[in-house]
Amino acid sequence: MKSNKGITLVALVITIIVLLILAGVSISLVVGDNGVLTRASDSSAKTKYSQAKEALGLAINNLQTEYFNAYTNNASAKIEDYIYSAAIDTELQKQGYRLFTAADGDTAAGLAKGADGSTSVAKGTKLNGETFYIKEDAETSDYVQVKIKIAGTVGVDAHYASKLNTEDASDF
Repeated sequence: MKSNKGITLVALVITIIVLLILAGVSISLVVGDNGVLTRASDSSAKTKYSQAKEALGLAINNLQTEYFNAYTNNASAKIEDYIYSAAIDTELQKQGYRLFTAADGDTAAGLAKGADGSTSVAKGTKLNGETFYIKEDAETSDYVQVKIKIAGTVGVDAHYASKLNTEDASDF
């Protein structure tokens, strides 16, 4: 009697079916709605959002520190003379960001200094709850919407949109 030492057609079909099932599961784990690629993209957006918020917070804190230092030497110093949109934009630039008045980045209207180049003529947009957009540069499509307002004589309120590239910053 002769012994057959090979695989049967049934064993081959079962192996192929098992491999197809494993491939389907693996592909869905990588590219599905809750897949690795989707979660990586979400994490990237959350990181950009947090970095922009942090940059604005640091910019405002630096300007508030300048104001408080000036106030200790001169009680008539006004917070508006230290914290205004052009000054915030200058501080943001130190961290690689810019402050825009439109999400498309085409305009930074109101952020320029006075027509003669002095800051005493116009210090940019007053911080009265206006909407601004924090971006890395004008061409970048990612932005964080923020509404900024001077709060009394000692501080600044900033209300952010809930996530990157949304326009839902809460009102004051």
